[in-house]
Amino acid sequence: MPSVAQTLLVSCFVGAHAAFNCTLYASTCSGVTGYEAYGHCASTVASNDMTCRETHLGLAAQSGGAATHCPHAQPTATGPCASAASGMLKAFNCSVFAATCSGVAGYQVYSNCASTVANNGANGMACRTRHLDLAVVSGGAATHCPHAQFAATGPCASETLKTFDCALYASTCSSVTGYSAYADCAATVAANAAGMQCRIQHLALAAVSGGAAAHCPHAQPIATGPCASYTLTGVSSTSASGTGTSTSSAAIQSFSGLCLLAFMSVILQ
Repeated sequence: MPSVAQTLLVSCFVGAHAAFNCTLYASTCSGVTGYEAYGHCASTVASNDMTCRETHLGLAAQSGGAATHCPHAQPTATGPCASAASGMLKAFNCSVFAATCSGVAGYQVYSNCASTVANNGANGMACRTRHLDLAVVSGGAATHCPHAQFAATGPCASETLKTFDCALYASTCSSVTGYSAYADCAATVAANAAGMQCRIQHLALAAVSGGAAAHCPHAQPIATGPCASYTLTGVSSTSASGTGTSTSSAAIQSFSGLCLLAFMSVILQ
């Protein structure tokens, strides 16, 4: 275990004078249990103070140091780097994106930016965050706003945002009272990538122990609560609960009529 003096020495001669080495991190830490990869490491390094992580990557690279120090150097840092000033990676700023990019030709609004950020975190949107920073610089919006949008182009096109997990939805929510199945979940997700973000967030909350009853209704095709305002393309408002089939309004009216006749028959007997 390195001494305090050794740690300070690494900080002075490694951390202070060398940028976080993405290649070294991957080669040193990828074999460590619980390894967390950087989604877009170069962008993360360009947008963040990586001093603490640099120090601990240097310690991890020493013989026998990886298991202890790789978690301190990862995107969601633990130990001394979790509480350091540089511990939290910069998150995508929805307000800045709208203010900077809304006037650019071809501007693409985030259907639910807050949920997108919550779903993907700073590590999952590092490239978009970096290019939003570049867009803010005078004259940079036209070039970099398309790289920061939901369906990113250019260098951020490879930064894949989370999608709605159909299998997780069925396994988590099918036993919840009032469950509403997606008639064709994969097709719905494909047609509504940007519009599924609120549902993705609430499906994640539903998957947490005890969260299904509260959050599955927010993740269903005809969502309730905070996701109700995001109407999905190709989803009918007459989707039924439980079976994944649909019931037409005419059938409902007919059923109501039969119930009324039955009720009247009982009353008149």
